Amino acid sequence: MYSISGYAKIIVADDTLPSKDLILELKPGYHIIETDSLGFFEFKDLKKGIYILKYIYDGSKNNEFNINIENKSVKNFSIIYNSNCQFNRKKALEDIKNNNIRLIVISGIALYYHNDDKVDEKKFNFKYHFLGCIIEDFECMKQYNQTIFNFFDKKYGDKWRNDIREDVYFLNGSKYGE
Repeated sequence: MYSISGYAKIIVADDTLPSKDLILELKPGYHIIETDSLGFFEFKDLKKGIYILKYIYDGSKNNEFNINIENKSVKNFSIIYNSNCQFNRKKALEDIKNNNIRLIVISGIALYYHNDDKVDEKKFNFKYHFLGCIIEDFECMKQYNQTIFNFFDKKYGDKWRNDIREDVYFLNGSKYGE
């Protein structure tokens, strides 16, 4: 029996990062796995033959690879793809420069406004940007918000962190501001 293994990486702005939790499909057959936290994947117990490896990521095109197993396993196969994020570090720097600062909140299907939202936005000169059920790569949003956080830390110290919504994405290092 043979295997196909390797690493998946995602390009976010200028960074190439491990693509964790990327869904991979291998045909023929019905083999579906997710990459681990380092982007590693491995399909085991395969026979000789031609396989089609497909990654599933936000409607990506050109996401299929033909892999031929002849006499040995395929190791260190590399998948690198571009996130094409709406939000990332570059966009945050552009928004800072253009005075169009936003903080991303993942809100789900129903938006929930706090009474103090407008006060916070005016006090620190930004707008909350709510994302519903359809969101882009978490790493993209993390890069965007962390860049804004660094800017605010330099401008306001850490006081602003206590004044804004707790559910701002990746505030204080947690996924959902928890």
